[in-house]
Amino acid sequence: MSDDRNGVLGRLLASAPAAGGRREWFAVVGGIGVLVFVAVGALGPALAPYPADEMVGPPFAEPGEDHLLGTDDVGHDILSLLLVGARVSMLVGIVAGTVAILVGTAVGVTAGLLGGRTDRSVMRFVDIVLTIPFLPLIIVVAAVLGPGLWTTIGVLSAVMWARPARELRSEVLSIRNREYIEASRSMGASAFHVATRYVVPAVSLIVVAQYARAVSMAILLEAALSFLGLGDPTAPSWGTILFYAQQRSAFLTEAWKWWVIPPGLAITCSVLSFIFVTLGVERRTGARRRSVGTTVPGADIDVVRTGRDEPRSSGDEGGATTDGGSRLDSAPVLEVADLTVEYDTGPDAAVDDVDLDLRAGERLGIVGESGSGKSSVALALLDLLRPPARVTDGRVTLYADRDRAESVDLADVRGDAISFVPQEAMNALDPRLTLEEQLVEAVRVHRPVERDRAAEIARDTLESVGLPPESYDRHPHELSGGMCQRGVIAMALVNDPAVLVVDEPTTGLDVVTTVRVLELLEGLQAKRDFSLVVISHDLAAVTRLADRIAVMRDGTVVEVGATDRLRTAPAHPYTEALLDARTTMPSLDQATDGRPPADQTDPHLVYEDITKSFGDERVLDGADLRVDRGRSVALLGESGAGKTTLGKMALGLLTPDSGVVRIDGEPVGQWSSLDPKRRGREDHYLFQDPYSSLAPNRTVERIVREPLDIHEVGAESARTERVRAALADVGLEPAAAYARRYSSELSGGERQRVALARALVLEPSLLVADEPTSMLDAPLQEELLELLYELVAERGITLLHITHDVAQASTFADEIAVLHDGRIVEQASVASILREPDREQTGRLVDAAEKLSTTESAGDHQPAGDGKTDG
Repeated sequence: MSDDRNGVLGRLLASAPAAGGRREWFAVVGGIGVLVFVAVGALGPALAPYPADEMVGPPFAEPGEDHLLGTDDVGHDILSLLLVGARVSMLVGIVAGTVAILVGTAVGVTAGLLGGRTDRSVMRFVDIVLTIPFLPLIIVVAAVLGPGLWTTIGVLSAVMWARPARELRSEVLSIRNREYIEASRSMGASAFHVATRYVVPAVSLIVVAQYARAVSMAILLEAALSFLGLGDPTAPSWGTILFYAQQRSAFLTEAWKWWVIPPGLAITCSVLSFIFVTLGVERRTGARRRSVGTTVPGADIDVVRTGRDEPRSSGDEGGATTDGGSRLDSAPVLEVADLTVEYDTGPDAAVDDVDLDLRAGERLGIVGESGSGKSSVALALLDLLRPPARVTDGRVTLYADRDRAESVDLADVRGDAISFVPQEAMNALDPRLTLEEQLVEAVRVHRPVERDRAAEIARDTLESVGLPPESYDRHPHELSGGMCQRGVIAMALVNDPAVLVVDEPTTGLDVVTTVRVLELLEGLQAKRDFSLVVISHDLAAVTRLADRIAVMRDGTVVEVGATDRLRTAPAHPYTEALLDARTTMPSLDQATDGRPPADQTDPHLVYEDITKSFGDERVLDGADLRVDRGRSVALLGESGAGKTTLGKMALGLLTPDSGVVRIDGEPVGQWSSLDPKRRGREDHYLFQDPYSSLAPNRTVERIVREPLDIHEVGAESARTERVRAALADVGLEPAAAYARRYSSELSGGERQRVALARALVLEPSLLVADEPTSMLDAPLQEELLELLYELVAERGITLLHITHDVAQASTFADEIAVLHDGRIVEQASVASILREPDREQTGRLVDAAEKLSTTESAGDHQPAGDGKTDG
């Protein structure tokens, strides 16, 4: 699921919004109105049948053949006044709106991008401007400068820029922390570079919406000021037409019908046109977020009561190799028949004629590499697929033991009879609400209970997943990754579903937390007696939990079988390849002291007594770490231990509250104050998520060459050659073909190779790799790590490898450092760590890794259910 792929899980499971097509009429109607307004404003004087400032007919002439809209009290043609006045109203609206949006954009982007004291100071000034009473201001200015067209434009511009500035600043604050922007900053990009390359293009649609709103407000305010006599009486705008109509008693005669109504309608229609454009653009920018949960027609999805004819037996599923599993005598609670999912972006089906069933009380695992179609199956089970996905064939049947009609829309039972745990727990939670509030919302969507009763249910569920009471009133950003994962599981279980679908429950978690989450799911399933579907690329995790496993490749199920049988005697070569691709713990005899350092007395990266707090929570508390030149150090720790915080400090992306980070003996400062000759050129940060760390609207060539552009290295042709060479070095060939593609056209493994090429194109001496394989499946993890460490060794790069995978660290790194309770509790060679770990925390990590490495099946162990939290 993508960035934009985030939202409130309770609302996601509650209902599906209306289709987006009905929203487009706002922009269409508004656009037509704006075009008419601009055309009339530009051509109005030429189209006017009479001079607007001359008496061309009798006073108060009614509309007729000579004067279509009649005349005013001195014989001016109203139609001519209206057409000429359109230019003045357009001039005021466009000029004032343009000035306001340019100033507002500059202020909002600058404040949001720089943050800190700059942001606070600028926003205080914006607040002051917003509190200035507009009408007294224009009266004072008009008294000092005299009423006039440019006075009006100046005052309107001076007061209208503040609101766009505040709204754009809020949007920039959400954009500036996106990983591909943070990656650009880590490469030495200036604030101007980040603003022009990323932030302004990202907020362009919002700027358009704000501009349309500003123009509409300027037109309306000019008309109001002119009507009150505070505008320029010599400029025949629509407002001055109304002013003279009121001054010359048009309302006491029948003349108001042709003297007041036409300019009033002109103002109304022009303002509404710009407002419709604003609404259309704003709805379009929010369409992706609101489309979460949109039903895509194609498959027949039924919800029926369990009192029905006996379902079909399991038999052969999709032509795949299959055998028995545990709980075979149970009746299916979920059946998938002939499911086919296609994407508009490719010719091949993402899911091709898949048949599966889930028995009562069973734990079914669905595994496969990235792009195999497993997540598409998970979303199809809940009717949550979104465009460009299309379910072109198939049937999903849920046999729900609920007091419902024979056939019920799935939206009514999503989050109730069947529930979903998405893979990115932090992004699945609403940042505005506490954990308890989100569970209360999910309960009340499906149950007619009072809030107090819903809160009681929520607290009981949170307790059942092992979360302490003090976490209930916390917001998602105040929780660790493991606690967020437990919170999302609690939200999915709060309505006691019959079926729970879990998508990648252990991605990005350390081995200790992974084991706890797996044991938690197993214990909850045993207590609550729901059926479980686990989607994952982590075969070790699935074989530990599942009774039966379906293996997917290229959209098809190639093998289904009991976990014990698949683990020991896979029938399909691809299943065997997945098993072989796992990184296993090296034996004690295999453990070595790694490659020798270039100079044992030459520290390259040093952390000295680092402390860091976020709010009231202290993450780092006196951490000391040393990485010698030419060595690779794997930094281990549980989720939330502060590993990424330490890593980002090396590039100045975060600053410590106390202590100092040194590279080659020199202290590292904040990103905006680092030496531009060093930042991003000699040091590089490789981000965890290959999907969010690459800009979606740039080609691979532009992504990889960005460090060269930032540091102005070589001529244009030389940069192109270096980009192609870097792509070839990481195995992306033909390099020229990959250079022309966009990141959205690449697989997860290809994206991470692009990120690695970008990291190496300037040949840095220090590389910080933050969980570079946690988002990839097992075969790709092994392949990428071998490539990474091979390139690091060849080029003599110093590597700090942040990871939660003890097996990977033990296999590839020279040293291991363990972070726990804000401190480095142990740092030694791999051999020393495996043979004689000095600290209890290190032993726990090694034991958990060995437990996962054995991939014992679900029946070989008992769930812990210890209620431990993942701080």
